[in-house]
Amino acid sequence: MGTPAVVGVLQRNDSVKSIYVNYDGYPSNLLPILNALLLEGSMYKVIQEGDASFLATTFATCEFYCRDRHEDFEDVESEVWQDAEAFEAGVDAPHVYLIDVAGIVTHLSGDGDD
Repeated sequence: MGTPAVVGVLQRNDSVKSIYVNYDGYPSNLLPILNALLLEGSMYKVIQEGDASFLATTFATCEFYCRDRHEDFEDVESEVWQDAEAFEAGVDAPHVYLIDVAGIVTHLSGDGDD
């Protein structure tokens, strides 16, 4: 069984684009991965790919449902939220992360490293 998470990226227009990540969403795993993807400069590509089975430290090694498992993009595309408040209030996942426009990752919710 996985530890799901939702990762949102704040856009310059204050909306948030988010994806669902099915496995290993606990902070001790996902925070370093998100920071590595930010350093690689690929976070925008990650969000554009849509929902993922898991994220890894490089874009090429992440597993996305559409790109890698050939699922219909319409079923897995990123979700757009009006703003960060709507995102935080509307997301239901064990772990929720928000990346602001400066590239700062915040773990908004979740209990420890479940």
